[in-house]
Amino acid sequence: MIEIKLSAEKIISFFADIELTPIEKGYLESHAIRYSHIIQTIDPLIKKIIETKNKVNILDIGPHYLTGILKRFYGEKVEINTLGWPIDKKIVPSEMIHTHFNFDLNCCQHKEKWISSDKHDLVIMAEVIEHLHTAPSIVLDFVSTFINPGGFLYLGTPNAVSLKKRMIMLMGQNPYEKIRENCINPGHFREYTIQEIKEYCREVNLSIYDYEIVNYTPAMGVKGKIVRFLGRKYNNFNEMLSIIAQKTNVLF
Repeated sequence: MIEIKLSAEKIISFFADIELTPIEKGYLESHAIRYSHIIQTIDPLIKKIIETKNKVNILDIGPHYLTGILKRFYGEKVEINTLGWPIDKKIVPSEMIHTHFNFDLNCCQHKEKWISSDKHDLVIMAEVIEHLHTAPSIVLDFVSTFINPGGFLYLGTPNAVSLKKRMIMLMGQNPYEKIRENCINPGHFREYTIQEIKEYCREVNLSIYDYEIVNYTPAMGVKGKIVRFLGRKYNNFNEMLSIIAQKTNVLF
């Protein structure tokens, strides 16, 4: 089990000075353990880069709570750019970021609309790709242009074939929500398996550095027994998957 250095409680405290709505507060509290796990996963990469460059250039795609967590936790050791829809300045104040690129990733399918910038040591794409209706092969091709040679992409997304979804399907129900009518909050268009994400990364010359399939909270009952029997990190029954890819040669 991963040792969490930055607790969920500490993460929630980062936003104690912000007047959050009940919905915003509930989202933060329910996702704090996920943010904690992401920080723990990318922390070795950030420290490795700091050792050689003294500062890490990060691009956070889909800026939200995680952006503020990164800045509050690492301080001046990180310079953060963001990319996505217009930024929520209450949750991500302007002084926390260097540059925001206002760009809808679904526009990646039109290559003439691609934007460019300086390259980054680490690009973070957490809980984003499942909300896009544009093919990941196109999106990741665009995203890769923002990564330094030798730099990294962290991509996190729900596992399309988790045990919970398999059980729901066995009962004759669709485990995936309907496409929403609200284009501002479109929900999940498509979820992916770890093999699919690996293949998409390799298609755009991003090597697989590491990956995991985990539950952020302990599974209980029969599901818990299966999880414990099969192990946590690479158990394809778990709820969430993440991959670290590097702009270099394939490692495994």
